[in-house]
Amino acid sequence: MKGCIFITMKDCTPGFTLAGFRQVVADEENILEAAAKIVNTTAPGLLFIDERMLAEKDLGRLRLLEKQWGGAIITLPSPGRAEVWAGKDFGRRFVSRVLGYQMKLS
Repeated sequence: MKGCIFITMKDCTPGFTLAGFRQVVADEENILEAAAKIVNTTAPGLLFIDERMLAEKDLGRLRLLEKQWGGAIITLPSPGRAEVWAGKDFGRRFVSRVLGYQMKLS
């Protein structure tokens, strides 16, 4: 699980930690600070951020951090929104974004 970090709201603890991932708790006010700290102190990897914490104004700054870091920053759909998972193929989008090409997932 090395290289995968999840930034979530307090209501998601200790979910990802129990699965063996590093989990950082943040909120709307300090999400950019938390992401910048991770980018500046860890090797490139995958950074997953709970979409409930992100405002439109934060997305540009996150993309800049992502380019500086060399890893990938991925937004996680809000928990309990089943229509997002059914309506969009999250796994395919994720693999395409991280690896840079389309793959058939089965």
